[in-house]
Amino acid sequence: MVHILIVGSLIGLVAGALLIFLVAMVIVQGTRHRTKWGINLDPVKCPHCGHEQTRCPRWPTSFRQAMWGGWTCKNCGCEIDKWGNKLA
Repeated sequence: MVHILIVGSLIGLVAGALLIFLVAMVIVQGTRHRTKWGINLDPVKCPHCGHEQTRCPRWPTSFRQAMWGGWTCKNCGCEIDKWGNKLA
């Protein structure tokens, strides 16, 4: 009975570590290739007027901005993703 618990715990530990590794790899690749899964820590400027967007506080104006990051420029109203690209 004890052996089954030990084996089950090890399987769970390996599965959890694999899941954490896969999520980390998705984030790293998303950051490298600038996809919606990445993390941008650099300052972002509006592609239309050049105004630098504030980091904190960031108030999303749409569900897409809340979910994936981005801004609406306070100067010109341009919608920007987290990488500084203009959204349609």
